[in-house]
Amino acid sequence: MPIMNGYDMTSALRTHESVTEQPRCPVWGFTANAQPDEIERCRAAGMDDCLFKPISLSMLSERLTAISPLARAHPPFSLDSISSLTGNRPEMVERLITQLQHSNHEDRLVLARLMPDNDRIETRELAHRIKGAARIISAASVVRACDALELACEPDVPDEHFHTCKQVVELAMIELEDALMLQQAKT
Repeated sequence: MPIMNGYDMTSALRTHESVTEQPRCPVWGFTANAQPDEIERCRAAGMDDCLFKPISLSMLSERLTAISPLARAHPPFSLDSISSLTGNRPEMVERLITQLQHSNHEDRLVLARLMPDNDRIETRELAHRIKGAARIISAASVVRACDALELACEPDVPDEHFHTCKQVVELAMIELEDALMLQQAKT
């Protein structure tokens, strides 16, 4: 995986689910490493199971059929908030959604550039700015993730927790960006 491995991604996802009060998403490892300890390693990272390559379509279908559909805890943003901000004018709603997509994407790139650094002051300022915009459109997951990141910027917070909180904000922003794109496609 380009940004993080499956173990780190799952750990960040589980933290994101906890911080943003989202339902648990099923995660399976998929690997050619058929060592006995691999299942244990996947589960320790928060994965629900581990599948080994090669896998038949019938086995994959059997596993997928056993999963219950996820219920969405909270929508990624409130279209009503955007509509009221724009006076319920469809062309302005579309324009604001485009601007939100752009600024969310740009802020996410800045956050990614800050990832390897431990500049907690700059990270806190960015999280606060992101949270302000998210609050305007009722993007509760982004707001909660930014709250957690702002707290994690304290100097006495371990680096691992600080970096995990940054990843959770990034995941929440990706979810928001996807939802904004879907909404824009509908208009």
